[in-house]
Amino acid sequence: MNLAEQYEARGMKKGLQQGLQQGIQKGIQKGMQKGMQSGRLSGLKEVAERLLIKGHSVDQVVELTGLDRDAILQLEKQIA
Repeated sequence: MNLAEQYEARGMKKGLQQGLQQGIQKGIQKGMQKGMQSGRLSGLKEVAERLLIKGHSVDQVVELTGLDRDAILQLEKQIA
C-alpha cells in the first residue's frame, strides 16, 4: 500500500468514525425529543382525566389541554 492509499484509508476510517458519532448524537436527540413529547402527552392526559372527573365538559377539557376531542372522549369512556 503506497502513501496515498494509506492516507485515503485513514481518511475513510476517520470519516466513518465521525459519521457514526453524528448518527449516534442524532439518534440520542431524537430519542430525547420523543421521550419528552411522550411525557408531555401523558401529563396532559392526566390533567384531562382529572378535569373530566371534576365535571368539566369535553369541550372545556379540549380547550384547556389542547388535546383532540377524540382523545378526550376516549378518556371519558375509560373513567365512566
